Amino acid sequence: MQTLATPITHGEPLFLDDGTKKVNKIEYRRIMGSLMFLCNKKLDICYDVSLCSRYINDPSSLHLKVAKIILRYVHGIVDFGIHYFATNNVKLVSFNDSDWGSNLDDHKTTSGNCLSLGIGLIT
Repeated sequence: MQTLATPITHGEPLFLDDGTKKVNKIEYRRIMGSLMFLCNKKLDICYDVSLCSRYINDPSSLHLKVAKIILRYVHGIVDFGIHYFATNNVKLVSFNDSDWGSNLDDHKTTSGNCLSLGIGLIT
């Protein structure tokens, strides 16, 4: 299986009614459930998984294609992880991001944050 360097291509928006045929909801929900569980370990896919999970009730073949692209990305980063080391520099740092309603279906915002203590990411 060919792996990918990024989970999804940014700049290609997903729509609820994108004109492609509808797919099996059960298969899509299984994939999304697995990806949501994996978000606890692989934080870099959280945004992409949340983007795809918006269409869990009415998935199209394009949504399924994007979910499978995320799976191909995950296949290539199985051995990656965050390593924690002892340090005297115990500084709490937070980063926050918001897209301010760029969702083209309902204009809801998607936000995220990262919190690190010392040199390791906490959440």
